[in-house]
Amino acid sequence: MNREKNERLIRECYPRLWEIYENSPPAADVEPTEAKTSAPVFKYKNAAFHGIYRPEEEAARLAARVPPEAKNIWVFGLGYGHHLRGLLDREADVTVYEPSPEIFKSAVEVADLTAILDKCRIVVGDEIAAEIGRASFKGARLYPHGPYPRFFEAEWNLLSAAVSARVLTAEKKIRVMVVGPIYGGSEPTFRHAAGALVRMGAEVVVFEASNFASGYFELDKMAVAEDDKNRLKESYCATVGEAAAAMAEHAKPDLVLALAQAPLGLEALERLGRLGVPLAFWFVEDYRTMGYWGQAAPRYDYFFTIQRGLFFDKLREAGAKRVAYLPQAAEPDVHRPVELAPEEREKYGSDLSFMGAGYRNRRVVFSRLLDYDLKIWGTEWDLNSELGRRAANKNERLKPEEYVKIFSASEINLNLHSSPMLDGLDPEGDFVNPRVFELAACGAFSLVDNRRELGELFKIGEEVVTFSSPEELREKIDYYLAHPEARRKVADAARRRALTHHTFERRMEAMLSFIISGEGGAFPRPKSNDGKERGNPRNFVRRMMEEGADDRELVELLAQFDPDEEFSPAKANAKTEEKVRSGSGKLTRAESLMLILEEYLR
Repeated sequence: MNREKNERLIRECYPRLWEIYENSPPAADVEPTEAKTSAPVFKYKNAAFHGIYRPEEEAARLAARVPPEAKNIWVFGLGYGHHLRGLLDREADVTVYEPSPEIFKSAVEVADLTAILDKCRIVVGDEIAAEIGRASFKGARLYPHGPYPRFFEAEWNLLSAAVSARVLTAEKKIRVMVVGPIYGGSEPTFRHAAGALVRMGAEVVVFEASNFASGYFELDKMAVAEDDKNRLKESYCATVGEAAAAMAEHAKPDLVLALAQAPLGLEALERLGRLGVPLAFWFVEDYRTMGYWGQAAPRYDYFFTIQRGLFFDKLREAGAKRVAYLPQAAEPDVHRPVELAPEEREKYGSDLSFMGAGYRNRRVVFSRLLDYDLKIWGTEWDLNSELGRRAANKNERLKPEEYVKIFSASEINLNLHSSPMLDGLDPEGDFVNPRVFELAACGAFSLVDNRRELGELFKIGEEVVTFSSPEELREKIDYYLAHPEARRKVADAARRRALTHHTFERRMEAMLSFIISGEGGAFPRPKSNDGKERGNPRNFVRRMMEEGADDRELVELLAQFDPDEEFSPAKANAKTEEKVRSGSGKLTRAESLMLILEEYLR
């Protein structure tokens, strides 16, 4: 009976949900059963997702958690809907995200969802990405149901980061300054990150360091000693960094985000630090080959990386304050399937293709594939070699719109991560390069060398196919060339995963959410009574008294000041110097330390 009512309502009123329901597989991991009150409940992978005694009481428990003034409510987990019924009489927008199409299918077949469908917006599976993009998050509050976050950790992390970041951008018009590199591989990441922040509702100020690239490369043409040339380049980068700091002082951002190879030297970072706003760095390179991270890491409040494990340990040893893993991503407006004219398919198409620079390990491995219809695209290939003669663009740089044509035209896209030191595959490879995400978002089939972090980003064998040796690469090339339907299935699944979990908007949501957590609710910085922006909220007297509550002398010193004003050693020392002049007592340990601290800061 419930199934017939649900199906009729969904088919007539919710065509997208009907499409998901019809196309969802049988609910193999969902085991419907009955509670002691005869209410329908279920187990998912042997775990109960509703109480087996009185699941109806879940409605009152969730309703008690949601304050009456809440008007924009998000719930993670539909289940059989028992927990939602206490919200149905409220004058509020309720959005329910069910991450599992399997559970949704079972709910339609077993539970009575008619009242919930009438009162709630239900989002299922991969549809969440589009919903986040169009939803309003002003006043949004998020509530997980039962064990959902434990069983659907990636989906929970996605939604909780999105709500946290987008509530911020919806309610407080934060201004983010994004600083790009003068040149290099992180330049596209800089542009995509800035664009994602704009779409999320942030006010974005960009510092286009690449505008200074021509001057930088002119230095290479100078007839001077190499040491002098390197010094001139360092001085030039320092000047560009000072320009970025000056722009930040004028723009007054709430956050400064620098991309890898941004020209921010020590002087520029010190100047930015005096703004009193969080400084974040996204290091999108291999730490083993680009070693400047050691100097940069301790000078940023937040350091994001595409590697973790041993690198996290090294960053902490170097003095990094807060470190988080943030992989690369795709930009759906750029990385997407494209329709090709016959002449374009002829130009860009082949059985096998590779797009990238001619590193040693790639030359060695791809030289064993010359008996295939192989085209090479990119730069730094030896055009006089047999492999180099497959370089279709003759080392000329390509535009991004050409990349996606190559991806779409190739039957198999090869993706071998670069290594200047190896002759083949890196058995310890950890970071995942941008091409993995770009190919997936384009709906293109790829074979990628196995990477330690890859299995957490895509399902191996279902959403991406890997190889661990040149021999295995040949085996999989032969198999997938002979099975186009298998290629299509993997490529479609990879695109769904990329568009849901691996876009630049998802990365910027994760970044902002991490910063919000790190700032302890004091982000962005508050305004003073005259509407001007104030300094670092971590220096407010009230917060310092809370954090230093165990130090009686420090608390007594701070108690002399307005709890809502900014604190500085200079303010404390003005009172201390008055005490010294009047001879009114011995200095406390806290007063002595403040004198030393001010001298150090000077």
